[in-house]
Amino acid sequence: MLRIAVCDDNADQLKKEASLVWDYIRRFHEPMLIVMNFSSTALASALRSGDTYDIYLIRLHTAGLLPVRSATDGIVLGQLIADRTEKPQESVLIYLAEDRNRAYEAYAVHAARYLLLPLQTEELTEALSFASAHAVPGRRPPLVIRTKSGEISVPSDEILWAESLERTIVFHLTNSRTLTSLTIRSSFVTVMRPLLSLDHFVQCHKSYVVNLNAVISMEPGQFTVTGNVSVPISRSRFVGMKQRYLQWLTIRGAAEEQ
Repeated sequence: MLRIAVCDDNADQLKKEASLVWDYIRRFHEPMLIVMNFSSTALASALRSGDTYDIYLIRLHTAGLLPVRSATDGIVLGQLIADRTEKPQESVLIYLAEDRNRAYEAYAVHAARYLLLPLQTEELTEALSFASAHAVPGRRPPLVIRTKSGEISVPSDEILWAESLERTIVFHLTNSRTLTSLTIRSSFVTVMRPLLSLDHFVQCHKSYVVNLNAVISMEPGQFTVTGNVSVPISRSRFVGMKQRYLQWLTIRGAAEEQ
């Protein structure tokens, strides 16, 4: 079971942030997640006493402007997490901030995500999907697709390729199925990030992401995927895609021989 620590010195904000996390758990049936709420001082104390969590959502305030005098700065908490986690790569740190001014500091303590307030449901969903998958070795994150019929969680292995089309994303799935998202507010890359964190998904064009497991062949300017469909490869990405594809064929071949 994964444990999430949500930390904010503003009690009202802490309640809202924790509520959004619980909404995610209910929507996507994540029974392995439990949520603990902390002020920065309480979380610092817990960390110093040896308590650790799998996922941390920590409010990061403007430098020098902590809400209460006794508060512990979010970057200090990040360093405590890194120092006291037995395997730091297995915990996920997500910062919540009002601006981008402290992003460099955040990534210096190995933050996985830096989300701007007020929180956008789409961005928080992506971050938590990434975090829960990252914290469980071997687990592949589903992609959460917001459609006219509601939010649909699709296993990554069912996605053959996806294309950005007029501020929506069309997902082409196994068994000749398609899903079209609602209008996206963030970038195509942001929505695709859970897939692109996996070795077998690549962005071959500014508007296309493809599952290498679905690729039948590669020619100049395109992949041919399941169903004999052509997916474009931009000229600037062709050399990199060729290298990735050949590497993937080697890895897949070795796995099949075992």
